[in-house]
Amino acid sequence: MNTVSDSRLAGNMRISASQTFCLQSEIHEHARFYWAFLISVSADHSGGVKSRGICLTNSYSPVTNALPGCVRITETYANMIAYHILCHGNFKQVAMLVDSLFTTEDVFLIDIDDGQNPDLKPLEKFRNRSNVHIHRDSNISWGGGGTLRKTIKGALFLLDIDKLWDYYIVLSGQDLPLQPKNEIKKRLSRGFAEKTSYIRAVPTSVLSLDEIPIDNKGKGCVLWGDRGHTKVFAKPGSINPQVDFGARWLVDVAEIGEIGHVYVGSCDSLLLRRREMYFKKYPFHVGANWFNLHRSVIEHMRNDEFAYELYDVLKNTFIPDESYFQTYIKNSPFRDRTDKDYGRLILRPGPIPRVKVFGMEDLPSIEASNDLFGRKFDLSHDARVIQEVLERAA
Repeated sequence: MNTVSDSRLAGNMRISASQTFCLQSEIHEHARFYWAFLISVSADHSGGVKSRGICLTNSYSPVTNALPGCVRITETYANMIAYHILCHGNFKQVAMLVDSLFTTEDVFLIDIDDGQNPDLKPLEKFRNRSNVHIHRDSNISWGGGGTLRKTIKGALFLLDIDKLWDYYIVLSGQDLPLQPKNEIKKRLSRGFAEKTSYIRAVPTSVLSLDEIPIDNKGKGCVLWGDRGHTKVFAKPGSINPQVDFGARWLVDVAEIGEIGHVYVGSCDSLLLRRREMYFKKYPFHVGANWFNLHRSVIEHMRNDEFAYELYDVLKNTFIPDESYFQTYIKNSPFRDRTDKDYGRLILRPGPIPRVKVFGMEDLPSIEASNDLFGRKFDLSHDARVIQEVLERAA
């Protein structure tokens, strides 16, 4: 008889493709009963899982009594993950990231900023995998709203194409797993029943535009930063929004001219007043744009007017992808369902808090870390540490 493996059911348990199993999963908090689920699994010709049907029955029994013919599962696992990988280059390394996380039950969206016409040949091998999707978008610039647009659209796309994933994880193309795949799922399962999202969300100080010194006192735009795929210019009279997280909504960011060009200027009085009133009602929060969100958050966002209103308010602030989800969640019914341990090892040594690219000298810190993922890695910087990390997480 043809069999398939389905880790969503019971780890490495082997089950018949034609069988129907009854699963019992524990309800959190006051639960002393098990709901009975009917899950049918069919196999495709390659032996992978093709479809799953889930039916909630109207009966339950005390945990001490298993239902007849049931397979007893005593832990609730967050067994399916939607990975959203944001990248703009180094696709050999992106392919290594996908390979390290790949399972047939998870879904992957490789979201590419192809404004620099990158070489996508390393990703060709994924085109025939039904659970790996590749999107290309050249309208992405660091500091502006491009990454936020890409993230929201990607999350809603993943929601529409797959009805079974439990957690939405955002990664960059320079991330790597620091733990085995099963450990990542096990860790997420700790908050699965309570619908916990793992995200850093910190309220910022409230600043006045008048108390921040002007950064560009000239009459023309000045190149403020060059990140390769993005050039950031300061308009005349602009403040530096990097002086404090609370200054990020005191500027007006425009993506105009050449693709990859971002212009930062101070808010005019009307826009500033609107934001002051808005964030007095809905406090502004910031945090890393790498997080693990429970599916219920994305489902709620899709039909929530506040989600679209907040996008409209934040899209022209500075680096809105590091404030949108944080501000949304902390002003929503999910505010008390968060864990600030978002599972990322990121090193920022030195007086300027820029992210350090890992090298072999950082291997002791990596091996001692309990985090799920690490960033940044770069094949051109240190391929050996990447090999060590992938072997450790295998």
